[in-house]
Amino acid sequence: MSMWFEEDVLAYIVEHKIEIAPVYGDIVRKSDGEQLDGQMSFEDFGIFDNERPCLETTGLNRSGCVYCGFGLHLEKRPNRLEIMDKVSSPKLRDYCLRGGAFDEEGLWKPDNRGLGMWFVLEWINRAGNFNIFIPEYERYEAEYGTDETREYLDEAKRIGEATLAARAEQKRRRKEEKHNGIGAGSKKKM
Repeated sequence: MSMWFEEDVLAYIVEHKIEIAPVYGDIVRKSDGEQLDGQMSFEDFGIFDNERPCLETTGLNRSGCVYCGFGLHLEKRPNRLEIMDKVSSPKLRDYCLRGGAFDEEGLWKPDNRGLGMWFVLEWINRAGNFNIFIPEYERYEAEYGTDETREYLDEAKRIGEATLAARAEQKRRRKEEKHNGIGAGSKKKM
């Protein structure tokens, strides 16, 4: 399976009439309907006899652990938190986002109200200069935010701003070094 592309898996499911979990929805032809130029498939090797359409699912394309935020900063909208409302349950998304609190040692942890991902994702947004969409963020911040969470989020924003400034300065220095013929790989003679 490690050599199969996602569309190869979907074509195999369709060809062999394999039932899939409802969260994936239906398997349909992609709206653009074209295979990318140069894209190989198992049809190229004679594994599928019929013409290979470009396929996608109408629901989730991956399900993984719904509680995991890994890679969320790379997702386009609608992201998995928004899709969760449609294919799973708004209560599940709410549980992921609501709640959370600092413990006695100052660590953010889930609590009996929920996992508290609203705070974690917003901290990542501010410190990492990301733009992860958090459904109903304002409601979660108003309901579960405290002076301590606001203080941490303000600090995250300062970290993000400092990171952007450092990157800009690093870029400026590299450009200057390249212009002056200094830096890694430079062979300027003295």
